[in-house]
Amino acid sequence: MNLSYILQLKDFFILLILGFIAGILYGTLAIISTIKQKTWIRIITDTISTLIICFIFIIALTLVNMGEFRLFLLVGFLLGIFFERLTLGKIFAKGYKWVYNMLIILCKNLKKSRLGKVLFK
Repeated sequence: MNLSYILQLKDFFILLILGFIAGILYGTLAIISTIKQKTWIRIITDTISTLIICFIFIIALTLVNMGEFRLFLLVGFLLGIFFERLTLGKIFAKGYKWVYNMLIILCKNLKKSRLGKVLFK
């Protein structure tokens, strides 16, 4: 298949954006393993997110490039995931930890209150 440079660049940027979205999906699924820090939960969530990310890549490859594998498309997809992990991934991780800590403090304060004593008898 003979592609022009413009179409190749367009396909690269499409997969770069899809890789960025896949990185957000990975970060969202990583919340579960952050809350419960057990090894088996981490393995399950990583396996699920890897399978979903591979499925996204295969579907995108089929739709964008008619199923033809090109190395630059894989590089664009992986760069998208990498850029998301470097930028938004760190911001989301801090936000998740902050929300989790606030929920823990809220639950502890609720247990100490009158309402908590009634609810948690």
